Amino acid sequence: MPGTKVNVVERCSGHSGTWGVKKEFHATAMKIGKPVFKAMAGNEPDYISSDCQLAGHHIEQGTRENGLARAKLEHPLSLLRIAYGIETENDQMSVISPESLMTLEAYSKARNEFRARVIAHKKCRTVHLGAHVSLIFEDELTIRYQDQEILRIEKIFEDEGIRGELDSYNPLIPDGRNFKATMLIEYESVPERQRALAKLKGVERRVFVEVEGQARVFAIADEDLERENKEKTSAVHFLRFELTGAMVTALKSGAQLKIGCDHAEYLAHLDELEPETLASLDEDLACVAR
Repeated sequence: MPGTKVNVVERCSGHSGTWGVKKEFHATAMKIGKPVFKAMAGNEPDYISSDCQLAGHHIEQGTRENGLARAKLEHPLSLLRIAYGIETENDQMSVISPESLMTLEAYSKARNEFRARVIAHKKCRTVHLGAHVSLIFEDELTIRYQDQEILRIEKIFEDEGIRGELDSYNPLIPDGRNFKATMLIEYESVPERQRALAKLKGVERRVFVEVEGQARVFAIADEDLERENKEKTSAVHFLRFELTGAMVTALKSGAQLKIGCDHAEYLAHLDELEPETLASLDEDLACVAR
């Protein structure tokens, strides 16, 4: 498959049938698998796979609990299906499962390294529009970090609480045909911010993305909660930009992406994105438009 990079690791994962999931042996199984976890996560893959599905789940758990990778586990045949762009009725947006999260103890150990990786990742996914508006484009990694931080701060470890947090934040992960972003409106002084927010009512609905050669797509804002009132807009909004198949195809073929705001009180735009930003956003899109 052109453009595909494969890192082959031939070594025991440590799972060994049902042995690795037994309480008395699990810690040892994870220790045995550590060299495999590190080797498979070394080049930060998009997917990991194994001809043994039990070993695959063991490796996925090991890479995540050690903060090594955010790769998605897929069967080898599923990777072929994805590569050829063949969809099934079961294809859904990428979501974070409770099983894929690190435990509070594991996250405490991995937090510093994981946090540094996420900060660097967010930097290339942040777009500044003028002096006061920033868009942070969310993806599975940024939302995973948000989930882990909330669980850590709130000391949530029970299944019900974890699932509640995931239900709140999973919808912020792009599904292959859209971009999703957190919009921040920032001013240094409180009085200045209050005056600006009063003038900027509706600004969240005037933010747009424009694929080269295509029509503008304006944001669908704050689907979870209304953040604007009669007096002012909010300083934080959550935006979704729905793309057509032609737009996805164009971006996958190297088209540029313009991002801007045409609110009467805040006119700002970027005609071109930095290469690393465009490349990162391109990863949010499915290989074949739906």
